[in-house]
Amino acid sequence: VHIAVPESGERPGPIQYWIPFGNYLKDGATFTLTFRAKSDAERIITINGQRNIKDDFANIGLNRRVTLTNEYQPFSI
Repeated sequence: VHIAVPESGERPGPIQYWIPFGNYLKDGATFTLTFRAKSDAERIITINGQRNIKDDFANIGLNRRVTLTNEYQPFSI
């Protein structure tokens, strides 16, 4: 997946990307999210994982901040 956020001035809210995992995420399971990212300027982004069960967006234990620079960096969290 390639996500590009164009310069558009003020944004009304966060940029979000949803990955439908279906029933793959199980209680007590360990998982790893691996990606590369960069930004036009140094900035901090938040990676947050939630599971939607009957419109209850429960956090699944993934809540991490990473600092982006203008060079691609690999992340594994």
